[in-house]
Amino acid sequence: MRPGMWESAVTAASGQTATRSSCFKPANAAMSNGSPAVVRAETEKAMSKSACTLKDFNLDSNTLTLTMVCGTTTTHQETKFHGGDSFETTTTNTVGGVTKLTQIKSRRTGDCKGAE
Repeated sequence: MRPGMWESAVTAASGQTATRSSCFKPANAAMSNGSPAVVRAETEKAMSKSACTLKDFNLDSNTLTLTMVCGTTTTHQETKFHGGDSFETTTTNTVGGVTKLTQIKSRRTGDCKGAE
């Protein structure tokens, strides 16, 4: 992924879509573009702050799949990267036997405004 402004459209299980933009800084890109071991370590570090456990993790050239457990919620994510300028994520959350699907489509829209 390249640093810059990213726009993400999140479509919930209900069909509602919300769009937001954020600046993806060079330091974030360096972590995200690291080796599978580095990306896994950063993912586990982030999860430790929320009392979640990483169960499965696989990162190849253009796909990241992971499964995490947070209390009674199991989340499975699959992200497909399209070069450095877009990606799509499908998230399946299962709570008490009920499964909900969320889809995210993100694309780079340009450089960040102001200082990075």
